[in-house]
Amino acid sequence: MMAASDSRHFARISDFAYRFSPFEMSTEERGALHAKNERMHVATLLRGVEFYTRLIAAM
Repeated sequence: MMAASDSRHFARISDFAYRFSPFEMSTEERGALHAKNERMHVATLLRGVEFYTRLIAAM
């Protein structure tokens, strides 16, 4: 699963490029994506990891 900004490059060649991100980011964090010194808050990262942990466990 890729973030929407990456999945657009794969949508033409795969039916399985999902356009969502589990990371609830502030405007500040979204502005830092793919920028010089790309970053996000640790708490944001941990919530996203928890989402994937629950998703995989449910499969």
